[in-house]
Amino acid sequence: MNKIIYNLFAISLFSLLLISCEDERKIDIESKVYMPQSNYGITYVVPNNGTDIQKNKNYEISDNKLKIYLGVYCSGLGEMKGYSVDVTTESVPIDGTTILPESDFSLPQKIIVEKGNREGYFNLEVNMEFLKNNRNTDFSLPVKITNVTNYELYDNLATTKIHIKTSELLEKENIE
Repeated sequence: MNKIIYNLFAISLFSLLLISCEDERKIDIESKVYMPQSNYGITYVVPNNGTDIQKNKNYEISDNKLKIYLGVYCSGLGEMKGYSVDVTTESVPIDGTTILPESDFSLPQKIIVEKGNREGYFNLEVNMEFLKNNRNTDFSLPVKITNVTNYELYDNLATTKIHIKTSELLEKENIE
């Protein structure tokens, strides 16, 4: 009789373990949209120094414009439905910098990511003549995504605080 009770107890315990494991596998990971560059630290420095988490070149210069690489990404394991976000800026500069004037940069107003894709890319374009004429001033611009469709916004990673180290950039690119 003791053997039967022991076996029933063992089977019950084993069944309970299987059920709890099955429940863990059913947990769905919620998809959220964010800007990967907002996760590179307090600021997204241009040019990057190559020694921190941000190792690849994060800009290019063409058509007399500094084109700073930015993007949006959808996390999670669900089906990729496609989504869009609005792109805006904020007016509070990073300490020790001057806010980039609206007349000297351009940004798309909306990013559309097609169905089946996780990420979308865009550039903050800055007038190089303006930077050359202000080589001793560091500039900043908080770029923010809002109004995401089909998913939730990851609020903590929705703003990238761009910090342009002007003299360092011009020196690195040998621009007089």
